[in-house]
Amino acid sequence: MIQKLLVTFCLLVFSIAHSQIKYEQGYIIDLNGRKSEVLIQNAEWKANPSFVNYKTTLNGDVRKATINDIKEFKVGNFHYVTFKVDVDQSSHITRDLSVDRNPEFKEETLFLRKLVEGPANLFVLDGSNILYFYSTREKPIEQLISKRYNVNRRIARNSQFRQQLLSGLQCEGMDLTDVQNLDYRRDSLINYFVQYNSCVDETYVYEHIKREGDFNFYFKGGVQFANLTVERGLNAKGVEMSGMGYRASVGLEYVFPFNRNKWAAYFEPAYRTFSGDKELTAVFNADLSAKYSSVELGLGVRHYFFLNEDSKLFLNLAYVYDVPVGSEVLFANTNRNMDPILTDFNSSPYVNIGVGLNFKNKYLIEARYGINQEFNGFLEVPENYYLDWRSKYSAVTLLVGYRFF
Repeated sequence: MIQKLLVTFCLLVFSIAHSQIKYEQGYIIDLNGRKSEVLIQNAEWKANPSFVNYKTTLNGDVRKATINDIKEFKVGNFHYVTFKVDVDQSSHITRDLSVDRNPEFKEETLFLRKLVEGPANLFVLDGSNILYFYSTREKPIEQLISKRYNVNRRIARNSQFRQQLLSGLQCEGMDLTDVQNLDYRRDSLINYFVQYNSCVDETYVYEHIKREGDFNFYFKGGVQFANLTVERGLNAKGVEMSGMGYRASVGLEYVFPFNRNKWAAYFEPAYRTFSGDKELTAVFNADLSAKYSSVELGLGVRHYFFLNEDSKLFLNLAYVYDVPVGSEVLFANTNRNMDPILTDFNSSPYVNIGVGLNFKNKYLIEARYGINQEFNGFLEVPENYYLDWRSKYSAVTLLVGYRFF
């Protein structure tokens, strides 16, 4: 039954994820300079695209525009402009570095993402090797050069971009040491271009795109439906026990600032319980009871699928370290001088997966599946036998929760 529930959860996630291809309000500018307000598929590009899908109406046909069809498009925080530009082809992989300090240019037509717009514009070519470009009202676009190269098996760097900015972006009142200490990084370059634009135009306003993550703190509680399979334990070998328990947890989540806040990491301590009973008849009669409680320390990743402004689906994957507390396995009514009872256990770390729904950014429901956790212990018992307990534990947990901040 647990496996069937897991399959159902996965099918639900994939069907919703597939159905949530979202078209957002944006615009395109064609080769003749005509601007059209359209609905654009926001693919949240990690690398610069070569095409974009769009619709003219919500129920209209999907159209495809390439770098050969449009000059520019914008949707959400993504603003791309088509350029024919010289691009350095030098390898950035350490073992393949060139011995030539000069860039190896090749002309390409690309969508470049605009990061800063104003008297001076900053663009980026995202991908495995991130490259930056700039232009001004007087100067056509060119690449800002930063290249690593090999000198007698030692790595050197050509930081020509600093000289390019010194000669191309000069404004009285700017400190030249700002350029000398400038890094070839997104935030560093954005700050410099904003500083320059504000210097040459007092009315300049930069539209800041938030790049900071968020912390969330939440509480969850619910019930567990568990299955315990005995691999070794007196006459209980092969026995399966089903039972119900409870789980309560608190969690601290960090939502990463990229990919539209769809990825998060979380730490979740929890307390859980399980109890089950079984009548044994193999070899000798006995009443078996197992009570298990533990403190869990879970570290995981979470991916969100936005359904609308108020709700989102999420998928979890976590690695969980488990510490048994107050647990016991008891063989009762064995007609022996002393019924075996085991209270000292160890359990293995395990992996759990989960799917849930967060709505109104406060409330959540979730289902989790913990996979084949080992639950073991050993005790020497009088009358020349041993209680060597080996078992596997799996559970589906249904949770409700509340996010405090």
